[in-house]
Formats: sequence, C-alpha cells, structure tokens
Amino acid sequence: MLFLKQKHNNKVRWLWLIFVITLLMSIAAEFLFEAHGHFIINGTFGFNVWYGLVTCIIMIFVAKLFGIFLKRKDNYYVSPKKLKNNKKSQTGETL
Repeated sequence: MLFLKQKHNNKVRWLWLIFVITLLMSIAAEFLFEAHGHFIINGTFGFNVWYGLVTCIIMIFVAKLFGIFLKRKDNYYVSPKKLKNNKKSQTGETL
C-alpha cells in the first residue's frame, strides 16, 4: 500500500510541476506579446492568467452549489417496496 501512495505522490508532484511551468510560461508571454484588448481591463498585465484562475474558482463553487441542490439520498435507486420491507424488518415487525 505504501508503494501505491508513493507512486501517487510522484504523479501529483509531476502535475504540480507541469502546472507551475505552464503558469510561468503564460506570464512570460505577457512580456513577449503586446495585448490589444477591447476593454481597458483586457490590457492589464497578466489578464489572461488571473481571469482564467478566477473563472475556474467560480466554476468550482457553482458546481458545489449545484451539488447541494441536486444530490439524492443513498437509497434513491431502491424500490419503495424494498424500503418498506427493510424498515419493517429493522423494527422487528413480522412480514
């Protein structure tokens, strides 16, 4: 089991490394290319980087909010007849 954990940590480290390199390349691209935005905020330094980050964070929170309203009980797919019989057997009633 320790081997699987170590392997997982190694993959996570690689993913973080790829993420950081991609982020640094995005910021470095701001120095190489001139931004021509339609609005004033589009021309700010690192707009694409921080806009993407903020958008992803908002999408995560919206998904969590949807999960609160759309989640089902654990026994959603159990038929009502089986639920009724299960409750009777737990209370000690005869069928």
